[in-house]
Amino acid sequence: MNKGKEEITVEITGMKPLGMILISVLLIISLTTGPILAGTAVAAAAAVSCSQQDEIRAEKRECNMLEIFKQLNLSPEQDRQLKEHRSKHQRQKDELERRIWAKKRELKQELQKADLDLERINRLHSEFKTLLGEREDQRLEAILEVRKILTPRQLERFLQLIGKDYHGSAGKEERERE
Repeated sequence: MNKGKEEITVEITGMKPLGMILISVLLIISLTTGPILAGTAVAAAAAVSCSQQDEIRAEKRECNMLEIFKQLNLSPEQDRQLKEHRSKHQRQKDELERRIWAKKRELKQELQKADLDLERINRLHSEFKTLLGEREDQRLEAILEVRKILTPRQLERFLQLIGKDYHGSAGKEERERE
């Protein structure tokens, strides 16, 4: 490394080509325009990275679930029903999550204003809580639908494999105490 010059090493793994190009362009811009814009480039790179991390987590969840399904000895009809259920449930879940995050952003923006509108803040908070309740309702509906598809023995094995029971991680903690 030459004195007076900075060397930047960035390790990025598992990135799709578009993400790599975007980060490269942002890094070049930040190096040529100076340190003022460097923070912007880093923030943009982090956003791409977070988005891709979400994709990776979703792919891992899908692979894990497929592995669990293999261990349940599903009939072809059960396999079809579960795949259909997961696809429908995931679409609904994604849409609801978008609405939750939008409401959360809206509430955060309102709370950051110099002049607070308490009526609006309370309304937004109420709407946010309603959306959270809808998420729990969707989760319960998904569990009940899986119960309809699996035999009692398959359901018991499924719950063992995912490490949860009907009460989420709290149920897991109870089993560990027993």
